[in-house]
Amino acid sequence: MQNRFGVVVFVLIMSISVTLPAAGSFGYNFDSGEEIRYQNIFKISSTMETNNLIVGSELELFGELTQVIREVGEDNFSFAVIFDSLETRDFKQTMTTKNSSDRSYPINQKDEFQGVLDSILGRELLSFLIDGKGNLLEKEVQEELRNFRHVNLSSLGQQIFISFPQEELEIGTTWESKQEFTLPQGGNIRSINTNVKYTVLDRVEEEGIDCYKIEARIDYWGATPLGEEANNKVEVKHSGLGYLYYSPELGRLVRSVTSQNYKVQVYMDQGEKNPIIESVLEIRMDNSIKLIQEE
Repeated sequence: MQNRFGVVVFVLIMSISVTLPAAGSFGYNFDSGEEIRYQNIFKISSTMETNNLIVGSELELFGELTQVIREVGEDNFSFAVIFDSLETRDFKQTMTTKNSSDRSYPINQKDEFQGVLDSILGRELLSFLIDGKGNLLEKEVQEELRNFRHVNLSSLGQQIFISFPQEELEIGTTWESKQEFTLPQGGNIRSINTNVKYTVLDRVEEEGIDCYKIEARIDYWGATPLGEEANNKVEVKHSGLGYLYYSPELGRLVRSVTSQNYKVQVYMDQGEKNPIIESVLEIRMDNSIKLIQEE
């Protein structure tokens, strides 16, 4: 039941740019062998309605991860993301039958869920190769993460690196970046591509560090075919807002706070005049990450 109705997380992968006086003076500042640690708090609530069932979920994760710089090339960086801790602070699931009594049943799987998370801690299961602007060149996800459907941990790791546009930026500048997101389709995950709009808002102090504050917005609607029948499709509505803080001096992300809402509807042709809605999934997600500063 959990594999079928479990939460599939859409993680908003943010891109950030900064403005500095001289061209080319902004970017990454990594050293080979360097380890950069982040704290992550993730909250999600969802409702999935399908056939005669309504499945509700609430999840809160608190964790820390380490970005390990493996190699610094002429115009690229390779690094691994290692999850140091993942604590399930809240995990609730209920299943309600849609009948005259509308009875609800708790699904108590918190310990099982935490056990799966514990099995990946401290292991190098996720690695990236990016160019000097933060564009993704290669991504390697080991089988343990690929098969973990409840939380998209590879996206949680991917949010710590930043994609810059080629041109110089200043306060008030906006740009768009194509991003890949994932959506649930049965027991599988399907990828979609959309654009995120970014705006440089201001230069501020965040966590005691001089940063640029960047707004990121997404407003997406799309439909993808499902099977061979023309009326069978998955329709997705996805909106998001995030504020990201990037330090030009450190050359890395200091903090981000994001919120997302999305709705996924599956339409199936049952031989009627109009296709019926087979299932509806609605999700609210809040996520924050923060650089752990060395004392």
